[in-house]
Amino acid sequence: MKNIQKAILISFISSTIIVMIQNPSINNLLNFFIMPFSSTYFIGYFLDKFSLLLFACVGCFISLTTNNVNLGGQGQIYLGGFFTALILSSVPEIKFLSPLFILFTFIIVFILGGLICFISSYLKSKKNINELLTTFIISSFIIYILDFLISNPLQNKSTNLLAMKEIQNIFQINHFKNFATLNITIFISIFLAIGCLLFFSRTQLGHKFLLSGKAPEFSKFRGYNVNLYNHLSMFVSGGLNSTCGFFAVIATYYTCFQGFYLGIGWNALTAALICSFNTKLLIPSCLLLSYFFTATDCAMITNSISSGTSEIIQGILFLSSAIPYLHKEKTK
Repeated sequence: MKNIQKAILISFISSTIIVMIQNPSINNLLNFFIMPFSSTYFIGYFLDKFSLLLFACVGCFISLTTNNVNLGGQGQIYLGGFFTALILSSVPEIKFLSPLFILFTFIIVFILGGLICFISSYLKSKKNINELLTTFIISSFIIYILDFLISNPLQNKSTNLLAMKEIQNIFQINHFKNFATLNITIFISIFLAIGCLLFFSRTQLGHKFLLSGKAPEFSKFRGYNVNLYNHLSMFVSGGLNSTCGFFAVIATYYTCFQGFYLGIGWNALTAALICSFNTKLLIPSCLLLSYFFTATDCAMITNSISSGTSEIIQGILFLSSAIPYLHKEKTK
């Protein structure tokens, strides 16, 4: 629990300093921390951010259990959202077939995200190329290509936004009334986190994943196929990041637009690093990050702070979470 306590302290101190530097007023500082709970709209916005972040955080956490760091979350989320919008805006609106279309799209999106991440795992095992480098480069390439496609051939010409066509109405998951974009996917993400907790704490396969990450040499002596666990964890990590993009399109935005993924991938990795192999911290760490980034968004709406503040807080949290992890790896 020390990691989450440290993250809360760092978030609180850094936010306080940044707000007071930009707008030195006790009222503004209090509004910054209270604003996310000031209305049902902001509460819904905060919890929807949390649900999307949790999907990606579980993905990042699973890759970390086998000592792999997936830096390509943003591109994988974007890829998932892109193909979800592409498929569900093109298929016909046939009511009794809609669940099958949604399931088909989900499977395609999950496999695509998994394969993108698997490439990095394969290159690491066969060519000894660090996954930090390959996941980031592949993600950057994907973002560049998808930005081009959305801003040119696939742009929705009926609007001035850099976005694709909206998905068909029959595939859109309704928002809860008066709660911004909050929807039932929050329950799906929580069930996923609970499932992850049970998998790693109660199953033999989960223990093998953890052991292959913490002590790969010992695992090999015990006869475990460490490379297989590496490949599986990276595949699932990429798949869950793409799942985040899938739910962002069918439940939050109803379309794929440039930049919808911004911050989610890095925040998810930060939350996973805060967990430090403790699955019980998945939900608290995502709640913490979602709260602070909702607070900064609300403060920017009221012009209390300048744009870019959330990125500064994100960077501070990421560094403070990554340094202890890197220290552990150096010690190993």
